[in-house]
Amino acid sequence: MQSLKGWGFKSPLSHSNRSPGCLNLEERNLEPGVNEINQELKAGLKVTVIEKPGCRRVLEIDVPASEVNREFEAAYKRLRQGLSIPGYRKGKAPLELLKARYSDSATQEVKESLVPKAYEQALKEKNISPISMQEISDIELKPDQPLRFKVEIEVPPQIQELNYKELEVEKPVFLITDKLIDKTLEELQESHAEDEVVERNARSGDVLTVDLEKVTPEASSPERRENIEISLKPDAIQKEFYEALVGKGGGELVEVTVARSEDRPEKGTSEESVEYRLKIREVKERKLPELNEEFAKRFTGWTGRPDPQNIAELKSNIEADLDIKARKEAEQILRRNLIRKVVEANPIEIPESFVSDYTKSVSQGLKSKLTDLEEEKFQESYRPHLIDQLRWELLFHRIAKEEKIEVTADDLEGWVGRYAERFQLPKEKIRQNLSDEKEKQRIEEQLLEEKVTDFLVSKSEIRERGLPYDAE
Repeated sequence: MQSLKGWGFKSPLSHSNRSPGCLNLEERNLEPGVNEINQELKAGLKVTVIEKPGCRRVLEIDVPASEVNREFEAAYKRLRQGLSIPGYRKGKAPLELLKARYSDSATQEVKESLVPKAYEQALKEKNISPISMQEISDIELKPDQPLRFKVEIEVPPQIQELNYKELEVEKPVFLITDKLIDKTLEELQESHAEDEVVERNARSGDVLTVDLEKVTPEASSPERRENIEISLKPDAIQKEFYEALVGKGGGELVEVTVARSEDRPEKGTSEESVEYRLKIREVKERKLPELNEEFAKRFTGWTGRPDPQNIAELKSNIEADLDIKARKEAEQILRRNLIRKVVEANPIEIPESFVSDYTKSVSQGLKSKLTDLEEEKFQESYRPHLIDQLRWELLFHRIAKEEKIEVTADDLEGWVGRYAERFQLPKEKIRQNLSDEKEKQRIEEQLLEEKVTDFLVSKSEIRERGLPYDAE
């Protein structure tokens, strides 16, 4: 790969014009002087385009020998004017002497001058707008001979005919069962329970206060935590802990061996199991409140519904709340299913530079929050998902253009109102945030995606499927 430094390009990626949230693939950006191309170069240039997978193209470029000689003549003229050679006045050294001593310097000057101009003219001739330049290779440059070289570039994804109307997509219709209502009521009852210390051995359903030590071969000393509360229920803790703690009393020491498994690895250990030591400080019995009118009247402030006066009315309000939540979730699932259908129906290639930049950006953002994130594994495992996200971004922008869908001032004002109501903030304060151009662009992108998705829903064939609702 040839160095691009000093060739008139800002960088190997000087043709990339991506901006946050928007894939702008139209413009190119070259240093001043690169566009100075004479008519002979335009007339004699030969360009062959070879297509490669992944939005890559190789340009094989031939520049006529006459243009090469013109550039060499100009290069030697500049050298003659700038050099002081013993025995000759400045600017008067013979051309043959310059060729003998400074041919390498002249060749480098011609290369740095002519390659960018020929590349730019090749793009114009073939009507190509690259998003990045990957490599310049196989440069052949000598006086009296054509200049030949290859340039590998990435081009925008080729979106031909879009397929996004009348797609069949599934939407769940969630059913609120009596079992779910009863479970939610039990959770409310549990959240208002009181714990009472008892002088007996632990039973299922009790709450234990323990000191815990985790013993691993790698650690110089055990990891220790004190005054941890453990809910002694089979579905709340691991099986090994539950079986070891049931029947034990305050003051007892308990050892637990937890087997490792693929779905529950212990980070930082190489052993097949992990040892825990627990000292039970106290056993507490959980006292649940009685399900009666007094309990029902604790729950006030229901949106659009009267405060319950008895358990039947409380269960009715629970059912209504679950139904609202289920409808919202069903709508979200419908949209996710539809986006997946649109992406599958339009399998466009994504440039590798987009994929690489995006995966690095996402993984670095996550690493700032998850310090133990393994970036390479994340990038490998999530790569297909991130490629689909990039496809969707390209597609919804293209669909918006095709259908003339735009974000209006009314759309922004509507968003301001919804945001203000949700977070109980003054509208004026939110409008001030939109004075930041990046923040405004982010919101406009979000609203555009929502409008395009709404449009796609209206043009799809929705097949409903009844399912029991799981509110987890």
